[in-house]
Parts: sequence; C-alpha cells; structure tokens
Amino acid sequence: MRPDSKPYTSPSRFTDPGPLAAMLTPLPDDVAGICAVAAQLTIHHNLCSWHGVAPERIPAMRRVWPPRLHDLLAALREIPPHTLLDTRRPEQRIVGACMLEAHLLAGLLRAKGIPVRVRAGYFRNIRANTEHIVRFWEQNLRAKRVDADLLERDPEQWRTRNHALSSRLNAIDHHIEHWLCECRDPATGRWRLLDANTDFLLAHSGIVVDAYLPAHYFEHAHDAWRGMRASARFEPDQYAEEPQDGRSHLRSQLLWDFYSLLNHDIAGMDDQGGPAWAFVKQRTYAETPDEELQALDALAALLVQDPAPDELREFYWQTPLLHLPAAEADPYSFIHRS
Repeated sequence: MRPDSKPYTSPSRFTDPGPLAAMLTPLPDDVAGICAVAAQLTIHHNLCSWHGVAPERIPAMRRVWPPRLHDLLAALREIPPHTLLDTRRPEQRIVGACMLEAHLLAGLLRAKGIPVRVRAGYFRNIRANTEHIVRFWEQNLRAKRVDADLLERDPEQWRTRNHALSSRLNAIDHHIEHWLCECRDPATGRWRLLDANTDFLLAHSGIVVDAYLPAHYFEHAHDAWRGMRASARFEPDQYAEEPQDGRSHLRSQLLWDFYSLLNHDIAGMDDQGGPAWAFVKQRTYAETPDEELQALDALAALLVQDPAPDELREFYWQTPLLHLPAAEADPYSFIHRS
C-alpha cells in the first residue's frame, strides 16, 4: 500500500505504532473519546507544577524524544498502570510539549481510521488576562528552579525580573509556537483544529476550550508568514522563540508545516546534526536567498487554498529550492522515491 493511498489516515514515520499496534485496539472509536485518552497519557513540561507534581519528582518522570508512537507506547506500557485506558496520575504520564502531544494524538486517531493532519503554527489571542499570565510564569519558573542562584540570593529581584519578561511578552502580544492536529469533519468535509491538551490555555491564560480548538486561538504558519512579508510594521519579537529570531522561526514553522503535510514529520528532528535540520532550523531568515523567499511566498499562498496531497506533491517537485532528500527517502512520505 502506498503511504498516501489513504492520505492522512495511513501512518507516518512518527505515527506508526509498529509491532505495538495491538495496544491501540481498545481505544474508543470516536474523536472525543480518543482525545480524552490522549490527554491523560502526557503532561506538558510547563504544566507539571500546575497539575500538582512536586518539583523534586519531575526529573524522574519519563521523557521520549523524538515522538515516535512506537516509543511512546513502549514507555507507557512500562509505566503503571501499563495501559492506555486506565486513569493515570500526572506523574505517571510522559513529559513533553505540543509537538509530542500532536503526534501522539495523530497516531491514535489514524489507528482508528480517522483522517488527521499535524499542523505547525502559533497560539494567538491568548493574552487578554495579563495578570493571570504573569502569575502562571512566576509559579512555573519557581517550581522549575529557573535561575535558582538568584532565586535563593534575592527572591524579590528574581520575581521582578521574571515579571518584567512576562509583561513584555504580553505587551507585544507574543504568539507562542504551537503544534496541533486537524481532523476532517465528516459532516462538512472541512478540517477542524483539534488539540487534546485543553489544560494549557486554561493554566496559561485562563481560557476554557474543548478539544476542538476555536480558530480564533490558532494562527497557521502560512498566515503568519504572509502577514510578516506584507507588513512593514512587523514586530519580529512577536514570533521569536529562542534561539531563533521571529522571522527565522516563521520560516522554520512554514517549512515544517509543508513537510508535515507531505507526511514527513518534523523534518530533521531525528537527526539534528544532519542537512535537514540545518536547512529547516539553522538557516536564518537573513541568510535565506531572495529566490528561496519567493518560493516560500508561493508555498504560503498555496497553503491558504488548503491543497490536496497531489497539489502539494506537484508544488514540491516544481520547487527545487525546497527539496529535502530526507523527505524523499522517507517511505511514509507522499514524495518518497521508491
């Protein structure tokens, strides 16, 4: 079977359960039920203290990287209660972030034949409750013992400095890098944003959402890129994520979203010393040639139209500047050279 014979239903390299597929048989058959299961299998690294995990217990919690579904299932089988459906205490979950959460959810849904795409973009419109956000980051960074020397020596200075950083991010309306899923609505045929981790926005911003994330709170990478390229008043720090500046991070997110839509998950993440990582994450916006910027503009314009896999594949082969040998060598990708 070709990997794109059932686009976004067949597995990808990070959503294939491999020999542990039998663990997924007891999963519910509906999207809501699968989201409920996924939500209690992982815990966001910034929410451990919010969930009541004692700081001294966090380092011993299980981590899996890259987020291959087979490896995630193997870890969950080792951690009590050793199954996917039984309730897990926070410290019995795998520590990760949105990349891991999105690929885990996609793998569970695809195992049940539900079409799902993993998308790269940003949280937006989440900073109205500024005091709540400042308090969240103070509590989170305190539990993580960030800048522990200063915290011990001068707690008030530590607090003032962290409040200043949080307040600045609020002031510029910083958009947080975010990965989630899109699930096709069987009634309308349209893709809907899907995020099993509804706790992050509640903890960070005091915003209550369900697993079907309202579009108001998510900005696709292609929309952010087009906004950046069109505006002379673009604020780079609004999209900056250390160590990348905002323009470079937007470039990475757009490329990652593109290769993900071609069923090649998180290009370079499994080989961070390799050429895919160098191209996607280490090349800066300032180093990007004009011809490549124009190719990225064309890509963003295409993604606005929600292209089908055949259209994505055609664009890829017509745009040599965006060719990625690792994606072409990936037997799961839609551009695999068989």
